[in-house]
Amino acid sequence: MDHIDVEWFTVFLLFRCLLTFGYEGCESPQYLEINQRGTIQCTFQDDAFGIYWYNSTDTVEEKPILNFQGSMKSGIGFTSGEYDVHPNGSLIINNVTVRHDNNFTVVKLNDSQRLLDFFLFTTTTWLSPDDRLHSVAMSC
Repeated sequence: MDHIDVEWFTVFLLFRCLLTFGYEGCESPQYLEINQRGTIQCTFQDDAFGIYWYNSTDTVEEKPILNFQGSMKSGIGFTSGEYDVHPNGSLIINNVTVRHDNNFTVVKLNDSQRLLDFFLFTTTTWLSPDDRLHSVAMSC
């Protein structure tokens, strides 16, 4: 095995162990392509009573953009069509813009007794080379 194969195998093994032993959370940063549908991938245990997504790090003053309890979805981001949620709790951004280059927070409610887990992370947006060429051509 060469050096690169060993590194990839180590990363795969670490990822597999984290999933096996109940890792929860979101990688940071996550990369989203502008003008595309994007998913903020997170891993949650099956014991979630509810998942609450914030387009901010402030979970006290701000309201969640999306609430997900059982199979029920709500929140201003959901009703506007800007956001959706995958059945595993990952956030879907229906059309990524530079506005999504941001800090997000997801709060997992473990049960109806209000036991919370907080996961903070950053998203970074990027523009594909094809879109950059199109934007320059349109501005001439």
